Amino acid sequence: MLERGYAAEAEAAFRAATEIAPASPEAVFRYVNVLVEQKRFDEAIPIAESAVRADVERQHEFGKLLDELARLKKKGG
Repeated sequence: MLERGYAAEAEAAFRAATEIAPASPEAVFRYVNVLVEQKRFDEAIPIAESAVRADVERQHEFGKLLDELARLKKKGG
């Protein structure tokens, strides 16, 4: 979606997906990715951190998200 200039639409869709399924690693990861691709690190990091904290029992499923969060923090997000 972003490659075709639909950043706003992608962000709205993935934000809605995380509201519907906040424990979905895929929904949260994609929402964070949309923000990262727009270099909106300050917004992406708290969303990722919140998702990880919210579901401690399923943290292993947040592997990709945790990797992304570490990468963002390394960039100085």
